[in-house]
Amino acid sequence: MFQNLCKSGVFYISLLILLTGCQTNNLDNKSILSKHVRHDNTSKPNIIYILADDLGYGEIGAYGQTKIHTPNLDKLAKQGLKFTQHYSGSTVCAPTRSTIMEGKHTGYSTVRGNKTLGENRQRGNYPLPTGSRTIAHMFQEQGYKTGIFGKWGLGGINSTGHPAKQGFDAFSGYLDHRHAHNYFPDYIYRFGNEVELNNKVKVHGLGKNPSLDYKSYLGNDYVPDLMLEDAMQFMKQHKNDKFFLYYPLTLPHTALQPIEESLQQYKGLFEEDGNLKGKPTPHQYPKAAYAAMVTHIDKHVGMILAELERLNLDQNTIVMFSSDNGAEQNKAYNNFFGSNGGLRGYKRDLYEGAIRAPLLVKWPNKIKANSTTEHISAQWDLMATFGDIIDAKPNADTNGISFLPTLLQQPQPKHHHLYWEFWKQQGLQAVRMGQWKGIRLNVNTNPNNPIELYNLSNDPFEKHNVAKQYPEIVKKIELAMLDRAISPESSWNPPSE
Repeated sequence: MFQNLCKSGVFYISLLILLTGCQTNNLDNKSILSKHVRHDNTSKPNIIYILADDLGYGEIGAYGQTKIHTPNLDKLAKQGLKFTQHYSGSTVCAPTRSTIMEGKHTGYSTVRGNKTLGENRQRGNYPLPTGSRTIAHMFQEQGYKTGIFGKWGLGGINSTGHPAKQGFDAFSGYLDHRHAHNYFPDYIYRFGNEVELNNKVKVHGLGKNPSLDYKSYLGNDYVPDLMLEDAMQFMKQHKNDKFFLYYPLTLPHTALQPIEESLQQYKGLFEEDGNLKGKPTPHQYPKAAYAAMVTHIDKHVGMILAELERLNLDQNTIVMFSSDNGAEQNKAYNNFFGSNGGLRGYKRDLYEGAIRAPLLVKWPNKIKANSTTEHISAQWDLMATFGDIIDAKPNADTNGISFLPTLLQQPQPKHHHLYWEFWKQQGLQAVRMGQWKGIRLNVNTNPNNPIELYNLSNDPFEKHNVAKQYPEIVKKIELAMLDRAISPESSWNPPSE
């Protein structure tokens, strides 16, 4: 029945009406924005979007972290706007990146899971198809130079999803997310070429008794720092152009491979449990190693901000910082650091700790410094937001709503709801609707499994399921969970389809 309803155009129109005009509201937003938003079209800003990998909501100082040092990110928060109700596109990396590129939530995005097309390095992850219009294409249409430096995850070297086919003029980094599990790989892609590195480090297939000597997992060419070099080169090369720089770091995703210089900042500060046999890159100092990797992100942010200033680009460049999903659950360090800020859940589920993400935005002379917003937003809003900023049209089928009004302290249209689905972990669906959060577990076993309901306004840690007290809200959440299309990839649909 669900499949037949989703295929029905009548049902789709009815669903939009029942959801109080969610998509219609998006059309209305354009008139609202044109009425209220004003910015200088003769001097469009550069935009830098920095995306950490598996960084928890509570792992930087601006969001309450006290043990890990993040002075540059904390400064960024003081100079700009901090979002407290922002969400990642998904609970794992590839689908999040798809929502960002396409401006669609995981009910409609192309990539809805971390699917790999084979071990051959030429194939990589499930690709974006030919004919996609990404945010990078949108920038190119407006005369921007576009570059990505870091982790792509949306198609291999010979696929339709390669960054060069999806709107990027320059690319360095990892195409495949499995390749990105090693910070010292034997090769990397740099500006279109496969470049051999001076590394012989293996992090998978370690066996039952891997070495606990962390130095055995260090090489000579540290990929995050190579990506920083390439990003800085891109900025310098295009200092007289307008550019969009997408900087998807692999830090602090495991493996635990901080460089020695970063590790020394924390080594000996914490009581450690180094018993990590069987994990990627066992480490005698897991807490110190993880903290060092987060601080290394902060170092990169500081260097990018300094380079903008050196190039005299800082006053007309928007810098955004976020994370692709919540922290990985690892008893050796995540509980100790309060990685998800006390929120329930970790990467791969759909509770708040898995999908609530930091978002910091700096835009000199536009955004009020040291400000905070509770506007509810998600990473699929980026296409609409960037489109508003550079006077470009987002895709007509975007699920996003521009949050440019929030940046400029102007009246902000709101989402009727946000939606997520994830077909691992026995199948998960979640909806955020105002103060309410609904979650359905074990969808693969029972598509009609009861929905858990939480009132985030007084229960941000999702401790009290109030579904029985608010059946009318549960019905609205259940209806919103139909806001999806059937994926051509069968593993990204409930078994009933």
